[in-house]
Formats: sequence, C-alpha cells, structure tokens
Amino acid sequence: MNHEQVGAFIRKLRKEEGVNSIDFARRLGISQPKLSRVETGLQAIPVELLARICELLNTDVSSFFRKIEESERALSFVQEQTRGYEEKVVEGVLEEECMRLLSNLTNDQKQAIYVLLSSMQNSSI
Repeated sequence: MNHEQVGAFIRKLRKEEGVNSIDFARRLGISQPKLSRVETGLQAIPVELLARICELLNTDVSSFFRKIEESERALSFVQEQTRGYEEKVVEGVLEEECMRLLSNLTNDQKQAIYVLLSSMQNSSI
C-alpha cells in the first residue's frame, strides 16, 4: 500500500460522503492544495491528519486501512478472474456471462460488486 492508494481511497470516501475538496480541507484545517497533494499521493499523510480525516469520514484508522486492503484484494480478484476477457468480448459473450454470474449471487454479494465497480469507475482504474 502506498501514498497514492491511500490518497485515492480518501478521495473516494470523501466523494461518497458528498463533500467537495474545499469544504473537506477547511474542516480538516488544511489548504485545498495540501488536500489535493494528499489525495494524489504526492504528500505523505501525517498520523494526526489521517486521524482527523478518518473522524470526518466516520471511520477509525484501523477500519480505514482494512477497507483499503479489502478493496485491493477485490480488485486483484476481479483482475485475475477477467484475464482473457478480450476473447469473450470478441465472441460477444462477456455481457451474457456477467449477467449469468450476477444472477447466482446474493443481494449482499451484488451490493459488494456494485461498490467495487463504482469505486473503479470513480478512480478511473
């Protein structure tokens, strides 16, 4: 886990809370450019700042890092499972295969997939 991943996760959670970067920086007591450097991984996050960020995002530091690890594991799993998807796209069966797989999941599993896909889209992965 690196500064870029931590920063991107902060940005994702901030956006999910519906808070823009100017307001979030103000609430943290830092400048918006500093928040931008933190969220892009250009600046390390002091422990005190991370604790304030987690407080504003309604989580604790250990849960914050656990969520990042879970997100990374899920992304790795998806990448592993989708190797070779280009062939399926060419054959026109990727969408059908996805729908088949989704139909066998519980609602909780579908929600987890939705959150994962949303975070991938929001972070332009």
